[in-house]
Amino acid sequence: MDRAGASADASAVPYNLSTDVLLPHRSCADSVSYSVIELGSSYARVSPAPEPCCLHFKDWLLLINQQGTPSSVENVGRWEAVQVEHVAGDRIGFRYPKTLRYGSGADDDDNIGINPGQQRVALYRMPYYNGLSVSDGAILTADAWDGLKGGVMALRGGYLNINGAVTMSGKGFAGGAPACGASGAARAQPGESIAGPGLLAQEDSELWPIAAAANVMGGGGGCFESSGATIGGAGGVNGTAGESLSCASSCSEACQPPAAGGISYGNQDLRERIYLGSGGGGGGSTDPCDASAGGAGGGVIIHLGFGGFTVTGSFRADGASASAGHQPGGAGAGGAIYTETSGDYTIGDGRVSARGGEAATDGAAGGAGRIMLSPLGGTGVSGTTDPEAYVD
Repeated sequence: MDRAGASADASAVPYNLSTDVLLPHRSCADSVSYSVIELGSSYARVSPAPEPCCLHFKDWLLLINQQGTPSSVENVGRWEAVQVEHVAGDRIGFRYPKTLRYGSGADDDDNIGINPGQQRVALYRMPYYNGLSVSDGAILTADAWDGLKGGVMALRGGYLNINGAVTMSGKGFAGGAPACGASGAARAQPGESIAGPGLLAQEDSELWPIAAAANVMGGGGGCFESSGATIGGAGGVNGTAGESLSCASSCSEACQPPAAGGISYGNQDLRERIYLGSGGGGGGSTDPCDASAGGAGGGVIIHLGFGGFTVTGSFRADGASASAGHQPGGAGAGGAIYTETSGDYTIGDGRVSARGGEAATDGAAGGAGRIMLSPLGGTGVSGTTDPEAYVD
């Protein structure tokens, strides 16, 4: 049983931890996940309720606040591992009390759930493998963020031997929708971020400055106006700010200000907080519409291990580029990777990454994500990451 420590070889193409069963004894996915709708110090009520035999005594779960609201992001990014004591209906009891707060206030667990205006807190089962190999040509991934949960791959156990691909690229916050039309002017949607989905201003001109501005809402939205001037979307943000766009001389006041990249957030120590990458802003175009939505941000990968960490393939949480168009959306920001192991890191050069998505022609690039490597008693790190990892 994986919770007791078995080795596994991911050779399927692709293998999704959120939906697939890698080890034959499991009755549901290796890394099944739940939205938290109520949280106490030693329990969580979740949606949907766990299926019978899906969770077991002493299973480890990742508890994480993934998204807040424009007025409340104090606890977004907080995470810890908790252990299952029992399951009764939609209630999961913890073996030991959690240590952090996850609610809308800095020191509470209030206003958590799946309704509008609530904190998006989730639980992810963390499968335990004595060793995990990803074969050459195989792909290991997990579900993307869906507005309530997702975008996270969380593992525990021994050595990792990655000859194929582990990827959460483009699995983070969504890119903004484009704005298109034949007359007048409209502002595209900013990218989604830790504060929620981007403001859908479209033809409400009073909201345009908000939809274009640099903030934690991801890349600002592009614009179109009847004169034919168009602006693409700005890049998403995580560890570094997304790229902003300038407005061409033909842009009138209707499309001012141009789309701005979001402000970077978080810090290099991912043991404190870890974030999905923000989405890029949508592009703006007159009819026929050839603007594109912004690219999605990168997801999160967390690995808590005690063996060697070897990558000869790839291990990525990159942001996605926007689709090409006359005025493309901005690219998504890179996500985040946190790993700890008592063994050595042998990772090559550039094989571990949380890069921002590349800019499409006339578009904007996404900001870089964050990577932290924690060699717990190992000799250190052989190789480089993109962006450069914080090692502690």
